Amino acid sequence: YRLFFDNVREITRQGGVSRMIFLIWFSFFALFFLYYINRLSTSFCIKKEIPEERQDRFYRTINVLITILLVSTYLEILYAT
Repeated sequence: YRLFFDNVREITRQGGVSRMIFLIWFSFFALFFLYYINRLSTSFCIKKEIPEERQDRFYRTINVLITILLVSTYLEILYAT
């Protein structure tokens, strides 16, 4: 885990094209991650029989929290010293 982030930090320090490639790679990763989390959330809602009225709020909360997590992870990797 730590070795992966150290390698990513080294790549992003080079600047320029490397940062753009990392941004594209991380964007694809983030989209896949959000999609998968939403699939898991749907399974959870079905299994626990959460009413339709509460599902919108549930999805919105999950998506906002995951987006904050992804943005903070990107910034940590990009600007880590």
